[in-house]
Amino acid sequence: MLLTMTGITVNAQTLSVSGTVIDTEGEPMIGANVIIKGTTTGVATDVDGKYSLKNVPADATLRFSYIGYQTQEVAVKGRSVIDVTLQPEAAMLDEVVAIGYATVRRKDLTAATSSVGGAELAKMPVTTAAQALTGKAAGVNVITQSGAPGADINITVRGGTSITQGSEPLYIVDGFQMESGLQNVDINDIETIDVMKDASATAIYGSAGANGVILITTKSGKSGKSEVSYNGYVSFSRLGKKLDLLGVEDYVRYQYEFQALRGNLDNFANIFGGSVSDPDFYTGADSRIAEMYRTRQGIDWQDEVFGKTGITQNHNVSITGGNDRTTG
Repeated sequence: MLLTMTGITVNAQTLSVSGTVIDTEGEPMIGANVIIKGTTTGVATDVDGKYSLKNVPADATLRFSYIGYQTQEVAVKGRSVIDVTLQPEAAMLDEVVAIGYATVRRKDLTAATSSVGGAELAKMPVTTAAQALTGKAAGVNVITQSGAPGADINITVRGGTSITQGSEPLYIVDGFQMESGLQNVDINDIETIDVMKDASATAIYGSAGANGVILITTKSGKSGKSEVSYNGYVSFSRLGKKLDLLGVEDYVRYQYEFQALRGNLDNFANIFGGSVSDPDFYTGADSRIAEMYRTRQGIDWQDEVFGKTGITQNHNVSITGGNDRTTG
């Protein structure tokens, strides 16, 4: 009786907690951190802004955080479902955002926007701003086409909204339209990136803004002493794990059994040798395959295609400065 009651008490002290994290516009926040306060136990939200934590003390407090948003602490109080809406940092509300024909203060902007500062992007060891934007702006999906270094990147805002036309957003760099702006503008030259996600973008940019608008503001020189800065990195990429492959002899034996089950050993004989009319074609298949293929070396195409180490490097040198008349 005592053991049973003890087990019930222990199980009642922890529970599983799940929920959804969204921003003030109702967009799911991808990659938001959910941590049990006072511990290192936590998870990141998935592409739908959902999270799930196990073994959470009933009296614990959860910390919800995301870059550019206010951190929230929520007491569990025995609840198994906790949904949270994160608020933007108040310090960002007085910043100025360029929207087509004018500039407005961020707190006066009614359109649904996400913003990422250049300082955050520059910390990421990547070659383009598109790669660094991954998981940084709610409602913006950044998808790399493959795992190869330098692979193409697709960016969509609010998902694919067209069946027959392109889904790429409109890029505006310092007030001018530019194709694939996030990949063509050097990441070290970016001051801020603002993403207009709702239908109000079409009121400014017309149908060209139907897939969302990404506004890129580049850095400009300031009056004062000239500054020279350098930013660079080198990365190495290689295949983390290879598949185990059959040897040449084992592969030929597999092909023999495969074609025999299909009743098509003529194909096997044409490719791997022998003649079905030979008296010992069937009974001597094992010894014949061993004699012909045991010493042959195969080609590991994983090594041929992915075996080498890929090197990616990026170097940037910039000079800024100016006086009361000119800046650069």
